[in-house]
Amino acid sequence: VLSVSGGAPLTVGDSVAYVSTIAWPDADHVLYSSPPGLMRVSGTGGAAEQWTRPDTAAGEAHHVNPASVPGGRGTIFTTFPALLTQLTDARIAWVGPSGGKHRVLMPGLAAQFAPPAHLLVTRVDGTIVAVPFDADAGRLTGPPVPIVSGLNVGTFSIVGYSSVAPAGIVKGVAATFASAALHPCG
Repeated sequence: VLSVSGGAPLTVGDSVAYVSTIAWPDADHVLYSSPPGLMRVSGTGGAAEQWTRPDTAAGEAHHVNPASVPGGRGTIFTTFPALLTQLTDARIAWVGPSGGKHRVLMPGLAAQFAPPAHLLVTRVDGTIVAVPFDADAGRLTGPPVPIVSGLNVGTFSIVGYSSVAPAGIVKGVAATFASAALHPCG
């Protein structure tokens, strides 16, 4: 962990097994990917605790790419089967602010929360869709609407190289640079 005010980095854990995103679900904790699911550790260090567990009966083996929903309303992440090359089997899931049992929301490689009430989901075909999302209940509230297509996705670029700005502009990398405005769904 690095402070924006400077100083030496603080090591908060040493068991990260995947190169993946990390998330700050609240001011005091960090979520990261490590077999068999997401782990949570204090932002000041200490022992990590299991935050999610893959549902092996549903074919899940990995939980990666955590992204916090603002206001401590849960975490969005990606579930994968045992073979990470089976990208078509990846799913977007949500777990509440206390961790534990998760809910699968839809197929997708990675997701981000876009205020005030959407998920931006990168699909395996390189399309980002905006999906209305009730962040308090952790449920989708409408159909996906494509907003960007032609993004570069693959085993090592599963997030689709995209980002959302506070103004609702989505940017992503395709064969050429692409951008689109996020329009309200519904």
